[in-house]
Amino acid sequence: MTIGTEIIRNAAGTLDVLTSNLAADNPLRLETSEGAKAAVANLYRIADQVDAQAAENAEARGQIEHLDRQNDRLREVLDSIRQYGADTLSGRVDGPNDRAWQREAVREMTKRARAALQGAPNDK
Repeated sequence: MTIGTEIIRNAAGTLDVLTSNLAADNPLRLETSEGAKAAVANLYRIADQVDAQAAENAEARGQIEHLDRQNDRLREVLDSIRQYGADTLSGRVDGPNDRAWQREAVREMTKRARAALQGAPNDK
């Protein structure tokens, strides 16, 4: 329950008590009884809707946070692949450039991309 729904529920309860405490022969009670009961029911219904929306919003926030974490992880993996590719293009530092070494580098980038797409942790 939020502060807003607490206020709505308190207002509904107060209205219900006020109209119920009027004497049975009080003209105000006769005039307002049906309208007051409908207003009380509507106030409780509105409070329930606000609570339900708050719960949906909380769930959506959780999903957004989860997706943000996934997005961050994918960005890290993509940056790793980008850096690996840049290093591969700059050539080998420990010996001659050769096709086997470049093929192995491309395989490593492919492995990292596949793992990222499948949701596996990035194994470096």
